Amino acid sequence: MATAASEGTGGRTFGEDELKAIVAELVGTFLFVFVGAGCIVTANYAHVSSQLTILIAAFGNGLGLGIAITCVAHVSGGNLNPAVTISLWVSQRIDSLKAVCYIAAQLVGAILAAL
Repeated sequence: MATAASEGTGGRTFGEDELKAIVAELVGTFLFVFVGAGCIVTANYAHVSSQLTILIAAFGNGLGLGIAITCVAHVSGGNLNPAVTISLWVSQRIDSLKAVCYIAAQLVGAILAAL
């Protein structure tokens, strides 16, 4: 178990639960972007009309977000978006170290899904 001696954690340990939450944010963001972008790419590949492509994109992103939040909300809260994480940090609902780790995990998850 690693300890974090930074001001953001108040001297408490940064343990297994926090690491699970960070991995959950990465996996959840990966799922969200992969399903959402995958629906858009599939619609374009199938040469559907532009109106239907917009509908597929909307439903795909909604489905991806719903699945991702359902999978990880019990572990990390299901933020899945740096804007949500920043708003929780500004309102002091999560500490600074957790916010930075969540944002890093969300960015890595989104980049991996986009590859």
